[in-house]
Amino acid sequence: MTGFPSKRFLTFGCLLFATTAMIAGCGWQKPAPVAQEKYDSSRSVVVHMAPKELVKKIQAELSKPPLGLSIESVQDGVIFTGWKEYEGAVHIARRWRERTRFKINVLPDFNDPLGTSHVDVFDETEEKPSDPQPWYPNPELRRPERSDEVVKVIEGMK
Repeated sequence: MTGFPSKRFLTFGCLLFATTAMIAGCGWQKPAPVAQEKYDSSRSVVVHMAPKELVKKIQAELSKPPLGLSIESVQDGVIFTGWKEYEGAVHIARRWRERTRFKINVLPDFNDPLGTSHVDVFDETEEKPSDPQPWYPNPELRRPERSDEVVKVIEGMK
């Protein structure tokens, strides 16, 4: 039986090959950078209030429950919120973590700039598989229901 490997060697080689192929096929790669989100009119609302006053009210409302968002910055009618963590999707055998932040644009109405405002809400979501790994944007990941929560809070201020 010279020239043929033993049965044990063949079994070990097959198991090693299968394990290596399985691990290599389940690897995680950093996704491409997020592309600019397209405008979605369903995440837009008209509020009959002056833009400067509305920006202040939005900041106050977003800080309250149920959203409890922190405000990162406010400049020229654009509000950036802090990140809020959510349960993510299940990948392979575990649930990934996700976090979302919002950009809220408050624009004066063309016909009534002192009394009416247009508000657009955009979201950005990042994910990570586990704690030691950093957060990564995922361009295919869309969570419109999270932006809808913000729009509902703003609509409630009418």
